[in-house]
Amino acid sequence: MSLRIVALALLCAACSNQPMAGDPGDRPTTPASLDREFRIAFGQTVAVVGTDLEITFGDVSDSRCPQDAVCVWAGSAHVALEVVTSTGKPAVLALDTHPDLPGSGRAFDYVVRLVEVDPFPVLDVAQPRESYVVTLVVSS
Repeated sequence: MSLRIVALALLCAACSNQPMAGDPGDRPTTPASLDREFRIAFGQTVAVVGTDLEITFGDVSDSRCPQDAVCVWAGSAHVALEVVTSTGKPAVLALDTHPDLPGSGRAFDYVVRLVEVDPFPVLDVAQPRESYVVTLVVSS
């Protein structure tokens, strides 16, 4: 019976179109695919299928203008990602949502593109770092 439950859980995980990593501090539990959007929560690590890449969402700084606020500048969300391979020294990518700042970066032979940063700020509501999730795409 427990083998059926494990098989069902693996099947459900494989069908997800936006994988998310496991608990913070765990090794990668849900793989991402090249050239497809995937989501990763703050502090978590995702492995990219068909590569030896692992990406960790390490830091976030969010200065975007909150919903229902009037701002002089739209602001941006800045994220730091650590990208490692089994053979290389870790690379740190600093990506930003602002159109004039780098929204993608190269690590090893891959390009990592920041698609979205959630949640969007809300006026007078502090967002803890642990609540952030980024959407990324990795391409060769």
